[in-house]
Amino acid sequence: MLEICRAFRVMPIMIGQADKAATYASAEQMFLAHVKYTLMPWYRRIEMSIYKNLLTREDRAAGIYPKFLPNALMRGTARDRAE
Repeated sequence: MLEICRAFRVMPIMIGQADKAATYASAEQMFLAHVKYTLMPWYRRIEMSIYKNLLTREDRAAGIYPKFLPNALMRGTARDRAE
């Protein structure tokens, strides 16, 4: 399992492999780190592929570009949202 996580740059907590020291607060930070370090690089790759392969020159000249909006995934901690 851990080798697969390493290959795909996924933290073990994302597949339920947490150590005994993980608390809710630290798990929440790990989920935010998962978005930042695992999903965002994939988002950028997909956006660049869309930009290069699907948009025409006219689209690009008109200012059209692909953009993932991971805002819901990056909401932050419950305490930060409450404040």
